[in-house]
Amino acid sequence: MVTARAITILLGEGRPAHELATQCPPGRPPVSPRLERPKLPNLVVPTTPNTAVHRAGAAVLDPAARRRLELFDPKTRPAAVFLDADALLTPPPDVSVRAGVSAFAGAVTSFVARTPNPFALADLRQAIELLRDSLPAILDRPADPEPRLAAAIAALLSNRAADALGGGGGGVVSALVHQLQSRYDHVDQGVASAVLLVHGLRFNRPATADGQARLAALLGLAASAEGLESWVDGFLARLGFPRRLRELGVPEADLPALAEAAMHDFFLQGNPRRVENPAELVDLLQAAW
Repeated sequence: MVTARAITILLGEGRPAHELATQCPPGRPPVSPRLERPKLPNLVVPTTPNTAVHRAGAAVLDPAARRRLELFDPKTRPAAVFLDADALLTPPPDVSVRAGVSAFAGAVTSFVARTPNPFALADLRQAIELLRDSLPAILDRPADPEPRLAAAIAALLSNRAADALGGGGGGVVSALVHQLQSRYDHVDQGVASAVLLVHGLRFNRPATADGQARLAALLGLAASAEGLESWVDGFLARLGFPRRLRELGVPEADLPALAEAAMHDFFLQGNPRRVENPAELVDLLQAAW
């Protein structure tokens, strides 16, 4: 579905992706060129709980530079999204869970990043609760469509909340995940999110301790940032995800290059803790390695 939107943009504009991509000048807000030409309407039938289902654009990979290019065009937002049980049952359960963990990471980081407006708060809380319950159930009951439908609904709610909050909710976690999946073909967004989510929460704790404590309380935990981080780590471990970058085959020597590339990622601009230099991100990656 993301590829289809990218194709829609590239066909409609008739120019190379590099000319159409959002630019992130250091220390300045991201700049997206206005893509004025008409676009074909998209009708989407997702097969995984993917937060990209109804976004206003897409991302493509520059295979030579191993760099992600963000293409933003509200005209590519789907005209309709159909949640179909048979379609959602087509991937293996682990594929659905990996996509769901990416949605879970986005919902958690968005919830704690700031005090959401009441509509976004409701969407994020419901998304987190649905994913908490549905992701283990997908693994336990792979032929049951109900957990997959619940996870797909949660992904849509999470992205609707991100729109209401102005995007960028994933912050440092999303920025680093993008570099991992761009640099290594065998690392997908869900696995990278599972490894980095707790470390991103810990990195942002000075700016988000209150939000983390608020979410912990809503989940029935001790109302503290430490309580939330411990629960998230245990939840992801129970789902069977790796906990370290070295388990993903990421060389320690690559960490500085990953940090430098993340400094130019769109999502880093919305991180609640200001990142001044790549060395801070190297420390985060080292802790996750």
